[in-house]
Amino acid sequence: MTFEAHTDTTFVTLIPRAAIPGLEVWTEESGWVCPEGFECEDASRYVTVMPGNFLDILFGNLDASVHRVTNTYSNRRSAGGPAR
Repeated sequence: MTFEAHTDTTFVTLIPRAAIPGLEVWTEESGWVCPEGFECEDASRYVTVMPGNFLDILFGNLDASVHRVTNTYSNRRSAGGPAR
C-alpha cells in the first residue's frame, strides 16, 4: 500500500488517468474500484474527479471521496504475472 485510504481536504481533486494503475476509489456498491481499469478509446483524455472535504462541508450532502493508492505495478512484476 503506497497511500492508505483517505479523503482529500480540498474542494475537488482531479487525477489524470495514469499509465500504471494504482488509484482505487471506494464505492458502497462495489468496494474498491480502479478507475484506470475501465476500457476507453483514448485514455489520455480522461481524469478522475473526486469531491473533497471542503466541498462536503460547503454543500453538506456530498460525501468526500475515499481513495487509496496501491503499488500494483511492483506486485505484478515480483509475482511474474498480473495481480488478482
